[in-house]
Order: sequence, then structure tokens, then C-alpha cells
Amino acid sequence: PFMRYSKKVWDSVKSVHPEAKHFEIGKIVGQMWRDLNDLERQEYINEYEIAKAEYCEQLKQYHNSPQFQSFLSNNIKKKRKIILNNN
Repeated sequence: PFMRYSKKVWDSVKSVHPEAKHFEIGKIVGQMWRDLNDLERQEYINEYEIAKAEYCEQLKQYHNSPQFQSFLSNNIKKKRKIILNNN
């Protein structure tokens, strides 16, 4: 959630403080995040939770895909071959 917020406000903070170093802008953005009320912060938390759920579902689909299963199978075969050749 914080990274989403940071990405949204970073450029505007940089334009207000053009002389500020990267870490100084980070401090300002961090303080702005801490100053948000719970309702404002919840918006970013909700966006994060939605994106996380979508990512987890896509990852699950990928892990069940024939391409990933083939990749796993090939890696196991390669590792067995390496072990057998080293013994």
C-alpha cells in the first residue's frame, strides 16, 4: 500500500522540493503516508489487496499450466542427470 501511495505522490513532492535528495523525498513521502487518516490509507490497502488476489490467482493458474509442469519435469530430469554424472 505504501509503495502505491509513494508512486502516486513522488513526482509532486519532487516538484515542490526540486533540490531535495532522493532519501529526503522518501522521508517526506513517508511522513505524508503516516499523516494520512485511516480512510485515506484504506484506499491504498484495498487496491493492494485486490492486486494481490489477482496475482495469486494468476500464479496458481500458471503453476497448473502444461508449460510450467513441463518446465518442472525437465528440471528434475536435468538435476538427476547431473547427480548421476557426478557419482
